[in-house]
Amino acid sequence: MNVKSKKMAVTLSYINTALSYFVMLLITPLIIRIIGKSEFGLYSLVNSIIGYLALLSLGFGSAYVRFYYRVKKDSNNKKIENLNGTYFLTYSVMALLVIIGGIILIFFSEQVFGPKLTPEEHGTAKILLAILTFNLAGTFIFSIFWSYLRAIHHFVVIEIALLIKTILSPILIISLLLLGFGSIGFVAATALVTMIIEILVSIYAFKKGGIKIKFNNYDKSLFKEIFLYSIFIFGFELLSQVNNGVDNIVLGWTSGTEIVSVYAIGSTISGIILSLPSGINNVITPDINRIASSEENKIEIISDMQVRFGRIIFMIISFILSGFILFGIPFLNLWVGPGFEDAYWIVIIIGIAKMFGFSLTVSSIYIKAENIHKARLIAFAVSIILNIAITIPLAIYIGPIGAAIGTGVTYLLYTIFMHFYYVHIIKIKLYRLWREVVYILLIYLLLIIPFFVLGFYVDFNVLWILLLAGTGYVITFIIVNILFVLNKYEKNIILSIFKRKKQ
Repeated sequence: MNVKSKKMAVTLSYINTALSYFVMLLITPLIIRIIGKSEFGLYSLVNSIIGYLALLSLGFGSAYVRFYYRVKKDSNNKKIENLNGTYFLTYSVMALLVIIGGIILIFFSEQVFGPKLTPEEHGTAKILLAILTFNLAGTFIFSIFWSYLRAIHHFVVIEIALLIKTILSPILIISLLLLGFGSIGFVAATALVTMIIEILVSIYAFKKGGIKIKFNNYDKSLFKEIFLYSIFIFGFELLSQVNNGVDNIVLGWTSGTEIVSVYAIGSTISGIILSLPSGINNVITPDINRIASSEENKIEIISDMQVRFGRIIFMIISFILSGFILFGIPFLNLWVGPGFEDAYWIVIIIGIAKMFGFSLTVSSIYIKAENIHKARLIAFAVSIILNIAITIPLAIYIGPIGAAIGTGVTYLLYTIFMHFYYVHIIKIKLYRLWREVVYILLIYLLLIIPFFVLGFYVDFNVLWILLLAGTGYVITFIIVNILFVLNKYEKNIILSIFKRKKQ
């Protein structure tokens, strides 16, 4: 993939991300007002549960790029076709397991969701589970096509497909909500658009991507090798789902769906902030896999990449998170209305705790590519156990903020451990990154102080004042970054984007 296409993919990714967030800002308050806090909380709770079925992918999707490059190195097209066939058949079996798992969850939903739900809520939960189960099974079957297109660097097409999904989904969702279908219509609309996009992507993979799938030789030895590699990725995904879902489940059992809706808003916003650099992650993953499989001086190259992209990731997350710290409470009041004040602290606690760990994405991708992530899995498992032990009592006595504290503290401990693991075991040079992060952090702290003081004299709960102050903050942030933060490489990226737009 040439540099121009790579930059185009990243640009499209951020256009899609910005549009996704705009859509979320537009339709979330509409959804809450139409279906109510309780039903929105119910949807969030069901979505947390269905996430466990998604784990049946066993991390195979993350492993595809690694094995594709290994097979491609041999210049054997038949091996690639066999790899594709092995993946397709494996995912088909997984899709069947998802359906079986979903049926079991539907039959035992009362035991899964706990006593705080009403009989009507349990009935709605069963329908939502059914729709989400079949939607998930469908995405499993089509997973090979997305993995293949990423491996051959067709990122632009992937981003265009996701952009179409972002545009179509809200149109259908709003239509069904206005017709009175509630959360069931909301979920059905999302599932329908997802299936349309999946089919289109698979057609493109065949016609333009040149994917070929052979079923005549299911390679058991290849499956075993992929399984042994993927099991650690699966373990991490399992623990991530537990970590992300435990708060909703605990709050559902102890407090009910209204409290779950408050936590869902907070965790959704923090998730959005932390996912902003995902466009970078998607593009650099194949490069890191290539470096791991063929390059000399790998640690030196990865260390440089970690500093380069770690800075950018930290700046992106810090920009949005600092803005939320300044304007989050009036934003929530104007966006979803009163009753969601605790979501402000949930965003701050989780966002600050995770932003440092997310800046180490290059290192985490590298140890996955090298298949040396056993220690990472064990460390994360320990942090999850601590999270559950801390979250349950804090959720009972403090509520959603207590759940966020449990998640934030344990993730921060996990990040500290991984820092020492990367530095002393893998030998990645991280101290240069942290020196630069501390400098950036000090500049940003000085930047937000005037706006924080301004909040004591100006009422940000007035929409036009909030927009004016927010615009002022964005402009100030950009100027400060250009003058004091951005290095030559980062400035060149920005200049190249503007040059391309001009052309």
